[in-house]
Amino acid sequence: MRRRLLLFSSVAAALAAMMFWALAQPAPQPMSSLFPSGALLYLEAKDFGALLADWNGSAEKRDWLASANYEGFSRSVLFMKLGDAQTQFATAAGVPPDFAMLTSVAGANSAIAMYDIGKLEFLYVARIPSARAMNTSLWRLRGTYQTRRAGNADYFVKEDKASHRVAAFAYIGDTLLLATREELLAGSLRLIAREALPSVASEQWFAEPVQAAAPGPNDFRLVYNMANLARTYQFRSH
Repeated sequence: MRRRLLLFSSVAAALAAMMFWALAQPAPQPMSSLFPSGALLYLEAKDFGALLADWNGSAEKRDWLASANYEGFSRSVLFMKLGDAQTQFATAAGVPPDFAMLTSVAGANSAIAMYDIGKLEFLYVARIPSARAMNTSLWRLRGTYQTRRAGNADYFVKEDKASHRVAAFAYIGDTLLLATREELLAGSLRLIAREALPSVASEQWFAEPVQAAAPGPNDFRLVYNMANLARTYQFRSH
């Protein structure tokens, strides 16, 4: 009987310790709080991987690719510029930014913020299990990148000297980060380390409409920084 009581006490103590440890952990950071301030637009999906799979198998995608609108778009200056940027990024990163790569980095809760439309400077952050992250083509090529550090975490960066296109990525905890500007990725790592830096979540253009329209988690969220977007030539013309 005494042995059973001792065993029960040990199990109860272990469970209590685990509960206290869990309660002591900081609350998960909202995705928008991981993005440095200064974005022009912010797009977040609660399950980007599922949305991407739905789109790839949808009739809407087939109709769009067969439409006159897509045919016209494929002959536009914008389409050609996007193609050039895709080629430059592939040279810098060592892997093409195609659908296969997109699928490999499409996590559950995922978000992207654009900081410069003309230069296509963006930061992408996604929640991805470590087994998937370590199996991406980017992670396997990390030895060809320069290793740097920010927010107590390593990140990897590479630049195509001809085009000055940059590819930078990191994986910390369950979070994959990918950027086309090194400062954005380093800033995000510092925010993940809970350094006191301004983030997208703290900016008025983002916080006010989110609070007014749909606070809390949502399946899909797109927020524009219209005051700054309206000043950009690419937004007004394309």
